[in-house]
Amino acid sequence: THAELIDYLELVDDQIDRAVLATDRLMQMSHPPGEQPGPVSAQQAVDDVLALLAEECRQRGVRTQVHLFPSDARVIADRAGLRQVLVNLVHNALHAMPRGGDIRIEMHPADDPDLLTLTVSDTGPGIAAEDLPRIFLPFFSRRPDGQPGMGLGLAICKSLMDHFGGSISVRSQPGTGTTFTLRLRKAPGPADSPAA
Repeated sequence: THAELIDYLELVDDQIDRAVLATDRLMQMSHPPGEQPGPVSAQQAVDDVLALLAEECRQRGVRTQVHLFPSDARVIADRAGLRQVLVNLVHNALHAMPRGGDIRIEMHPADDPDLLTLTVSDTGPGIAAEDLPRIFLPFFSRRPDGQPGMGLGLAICKSLMDHFGGSISVRSQPGTGTTFTLRLRKAPGPADSPAA
């Protein structure tokens, strides 16, 4: 029937969109950003990402807390790439808390004086211990909200952090939440541009 044909074509269109998105994400992983890593304001990156996702946080009943020290710190990254890492991590936290919760973003000096530690924590259900070794692998997905995922977000985060000369790790305990830790190289001096 005509209605069935429309439903079928909409399904095909949706699957094509998903294939294009997956291809785009794979291309991002295989080709590091063209912009060379340089000084980026951590505060500005966090502010931009939370402004972008504020409405989704509100709709899900998720509260955000930010504590960055030093607040004027710059890290070695690139502007688009650092924002993409943070968007992926905050999105994952939102998916883990469809009925509300807390996201906390913190930054503090690392044990290594040349590094800063930036963490994104949530109060979601956590990640099963057997899944932790695989979460940065492409196409591995275990979204707690039950929705299908492509399993590329965290793989892209790892690729970008490698490009910055940094690292990403995760700590999680089922029932108490998850914390992703970014270790970023410190750039000299304070943040000198709100656009950084």
